[in-house]
Amino acid sequence: VTGNASTVTNGVYTTGNQSIGGTKTFSDATIINSTLDVTGDISAGSSIKVGYTTISSTGTDLSGTPTAPTASSDTNNTQIATTAFVQTAISSNSSSSSGSSYVTEQPPVLASISKDAQSSYVDVTWVKFDEVYKDAFTGRSYPIYLQTFVDISFTSINNQSSNGWKTIRIGNGNYNTSGTETTPLTTLRFTAANGLNYNNSTSYTLSFSGKPGTDNLPVFTQDDTFDLRVYAVNNSGTVPAYIYIYNVGLKTTGAPSAVLIKNTDTYTKTSFKMDVSFNLDSEDTSITSGIDITEYDISYTLIDTKSNETMTHSGVFDLNHNNKNNLPFTGLKPGSKYRVQIRAKNALNSEIGPYGDAFTGSDFTNDGTGTNRYINTSDLNSVSHDDMTIQRGNARAINGKIVGNNSRASRYVFSANFNNSKINFGNTSSFYVNYGRQGKDFTNGTYVTATFQILKNGSAQYSDTMDFTNSASALTASIGAAGNQFTFTSASSYTDKGKTVNESKGFVYSSSLSCTGNASSNNVFNANFPASTDKYQVKYTISTQSHNNNQRIDENGNTSTNRNSADFYVDDYNSTPTISYTTTPTVSILGKTYLFGIPSITNIQLTATYTISNFASYYIPYGTISDTNNIHSK
Repeated sequence: VTGNASTVTNGVYTTGNQSIGGTKTFSDATIINSTLDVTGDISAGSSIKVGYTTISSTGTDLSGTPTAPTASSDTNNTQIATTAFVQTAISSNSSSSSGSSYVTEQPPVLASISKDAQSSYVDVTWVKFDEVYKDAFTGRSYPIYLQTFVDISFTSINNQSSNGWKTIRIGNGNYNTSGTETTPLTTLRFTAANGLNYNNSTSYTLSFSGKPGTDNLPVFTQDDTFDLRVYAVNNSGTVPAYIYIYNVGLKTTGAPSAVLIKNTDTYTKTSFKMDVSFNLDSEDTSITSGIDITEYDISYTLIDTKSNETMTHSGVFDLNHNNKNNLPFTGLKPGSKYRVQIRAKNALNSEIGPYGDAFTGSDFTNDGTGTNRYINTSDLNSVSHDDMTIQRGNARAINGKIVGNNSRASRYVFSANFNNSKINFGNTSSFYVNYGRQGKDFTNGTYVTATFQILKNGSAQYSDTMDFTNSASALTASIGAAGNQFTFTSASSYTDKGKTVNESKGFVYSSSLSCTGNASSNNVFNANFPASTDKYQVKYTISTQSHNNNQRIDENGNTSTNRNSADFYVDDYNSTPTISYTTTPTVSILGKTYLFGIPSITNIQLTATYTISNFASYYIPYGTISDTNNIHSK
């Protein structure tokens, strides 16, 4: 080429040294047998061939014996490894014929690391570096490492920080310190609800340069992230080769959706349970499990009550309950109905979800029976349902028989001639009126009856009854002969028996009764219990009724009470017995003896026939005559 040639179209062949400046284009083959100095880039259409080496766009073919710089033994990058580098590495990790091994450096960096983030946990997985070679004598795979370390670094997670790198897990390498092959640790799960505590699953400890302390990962949320580094360790004691992964955290999770209340059940006097429905993650409706619910906010308002007292109750109830069923709503007022709205918070999002639609409970809080009862006896003040007494004043127990009845027994007998013979009534009986229909269910009807009777020979001679209804008033009942009656009176109003400390007012009421007329009158006694062979008794009965659902009248569960005087008899005898002889009494000498001719009587007999009369009216006492038991007739 002579002169300046910017374009050569038929190829170039030179025999001397050439220097080309600027841009030159050779469209055909160019052969230079000597030196070519190029001050810019060389651009070739297909390939450039230098000696035995061809460089093309698809690869480089190195023929002959090419050379390259030999890197230091701790180099770990994409630089070309020369045969000298490989020989050094092999010799430093090989085994002797005795089976012992030695190392001078830590194993290489792990091949790769990745994370799989889910709503409630994140899995971190890494890949072991490739095997360099396997020892033909021992079968061991090299490089050997004895433990896998996982270090963590985090700041302000649950008010805690690691303050730099700290080890959170130590697991197996490919061999243990005894030379036994093990399965390396290659994955680790971090669960948000539990965090992760430090653990060394191997039975030994290794030391190396830069070894960190240990720490635990606290409970975390989707707002938190942390960094990890994972590395293999052997006994060389040198600095490990780390692989890093940053910003490890959970999959972003939305707050729960609005909470729908499906139903209420399991009512007690201060609580009930609810079943609800909502999406755990409002941003991903396909998630139906795996996310914990940490809190429910229950907004409530009392909208109705069975109490006759005014009741108000509203607020927000915080509930920790990790379930959509049987949410316990406690601390309520008895006999009340509530309107409720609920919202929820999950463990992965710091925000709480929206309130769902308002729901009104299907029932009133009650004592668990659901049948007109809203409180129980533990909420009530006590009563004395059988406190009114009936006593036989000045009767005496006499062993004998009733005229016309040859059965002898000890019976209580009054004297009609004694001005202190009387029936005594004392104290007052009180009782629950409407335990079976409480509060506003205390509607029209008879709840309890009190019946008073005078019995003669087991049958009612006089009887009267009080009916206790939902309308309180002073009731009266009288028993006995006209003008000579025992009179009983009830309280004019009912008493609220609910305790004030537990919101139990306005549900259960009591009444009371007592004898208010002729409670201890001898005249009334004589008019109603004339002397005779009749058996008398005075009694009263207080009983619950079906309209009260046959429920109790006192705190001990009694549904009725019966107090009575017990049986008694009345006799009017006030004379002196009469003795009459039907034959003249005679005396007979049955035995005699003589002493010095003087007679002495040893046995005498008195013989007489007599009758005894007028010694009783209606009750024949039992006695003895001449040491012989006798039952006398009137």
